[in-house]
Amino acid sequence: YDINGYKAIRKENDICYSGLYNYELNINQLSTFNPVLLNWKTLPSNYGPIQRLLSSDNNITVYCTNKVMLVMYEKSIIMDLVGNENVATSNQVLGDVITIDYECGIGNNPESLVSVGSAHLFCDPIRKRVYLKQGREIQELSGQGTGCFNEFVKILSTHKTFLGAFDDARGEYLIGVDQDFSIELARKFTTANA
Repeated sequence: YDINGYKAIRKENDICYSGLYNYELNINQLSTFNPVLLNWKTLPSNYGPIQRLLSSDNNITVYCTNKVMLVMYEKSIIMDLVGNENVATSNQVLGDVITIDYECGIGNNPESLVSVGSAHLFCDPIRKRVYLKQGREIQELSGQGTGCFNEFVKILSTHKTFLGAFDDARGEYLIGVDQDFSIELARKFTTANA
């Protein structure tokens, strides 16, 4: 749209942060976005748009359609000549971007993501899989050899909406499929499998 000669631009691969908020000092700059401060980070667009952001391990986990990435918060990665990584504090709010070396994303279903402590469980309807992310590692929970591979591929192929939830009492990741909960499937994906 166009207002007084200004046009809106939709940036699906940018993370932007606002000004400061401090309750005790009565500072609220949450609605202040100053482009002069370069207060955004542009992520690679080839992985699709950002679907969900989640704070974890003092960093930001970014779930895109076809990739999961980490954005370091007030930190940067410094590599030596051998290729060893070291984390260093930085004056940049949004530091280096780390793409997790696993071919998966969250598709167009950010509602499937559930955070349980430091673990994240999510569906990837494009690849027809369920994943567990902990730190920089991603593990497939619905792969061949789990006993329900064909059943899960069929469910992710025939439905469009996947709502994730976690049952603390049973330690189960529950997946709602097109407004119905698939309890039989949920029992097969417990944190004990991880």
